[in-house]
Order: sequence, then C-alpha cells, then structure tokens
Amino acid sequence: MTPEAAVAAQRAGHQNVFVLRGGFSEWQSRRFPVSVK
Repeated sequence: MTPEAAVAAQRAGHQNVFVLRGGFSEWQSRRFPVSVK
C-alpha cells in the first residue's frame, strides 16, 4: 500500500475494514485511476 493510499484509507475510516478484507483493489480503483500493487 502506498503512503497516499494509506492516508486515503485512514481518511475513509469506516471503510478500513472493507479495505483490510481484500476489497482494496476495487475500492482503490474507484478513487484512484492508477494501478497500485
């Protein structure tokens, strides 16, 4: 996870659980049109 994505996850707060459960790729693609692996 990039620093930018980490900050976004922290700001999302209530979405952290979803992100940690493996939904990060889908969630991230909705907010950032860039590939993060």
